[in-house]
Amino acid sequence: MHEDSVAILEATNLLNQKFNCQVNILHIAAARVGGLDAGFVPKQDGLDFNQILNTTVKLVYLLNVDIDANFGDAFVIYQGHHGDKGAHQADVILPGAAYSEKNSTYVNMEGMAQQTNQALPPPGEAKEDWKIIRALSEKLDKPLPFNTLAQLQNLLPQLAKPNFEPFRVSTTRLNDKPFKIAITNYYMHDVISRHSVNMSNAINEIIDGNRGVV
Repeated sequence: MHEDSVAILEATNLLNQKFNCQVNILHIAAARVGGLDAGFVPKQDGLDFNQILNTTVKLVYLLNVDIDANFGDAFVIYQGHHGDKGAHQADVILPGAAYSEKNSTYVNMEGMAQQTNQALPPPGEAKEDWKIIRALSEKLDKPLPFNTLAQLQNLLPQLAKPNFEPFRVSTTRLNDKPFKIAITNYYMHDVISRHSVNMSNAINEIIDGNRGVV
């Protein structure tokens, strides 16, 4: 994180108020915006990611999270597709469906909700994510209050274009330290692209081209 990140957000908020412009924040983690809009954040006494890594926890549930992290002796459940980084360290894998294999609601780069339609069924024993979670809640004797996707969607908050809220006053000031690119390989920042041979070949050509290789 940039040293003066709070000051940058404050300055952006002032520009937004002065010129009544639309400002979007692009997160580097997939589904983070949708999760924030839906209120999927640590509750009271809950732990964030860094706290989980530095605390002894008994269970870690990776819901389409593909990361290299050491969870110690925790029992790790991975729910997702393509078997990426998160699956390699899992004790149990629950095969989920890719975006093309389910009806879903996503938040795009502008913060707007958009829905997609299923193009083909999930392979093998894979299921849509909501079905896995609903079945698991039944096994835990904590059944969730929905049985269909439509019922689940009715429970979700209305996802709309967010507005800037006033930032807290900070003593941090803008500095002249240059920005760095947060994502070094934008084209392969998701699990599907990382498992595509064609994408790998194309990216290698782009990288070699940028290096001046003919």
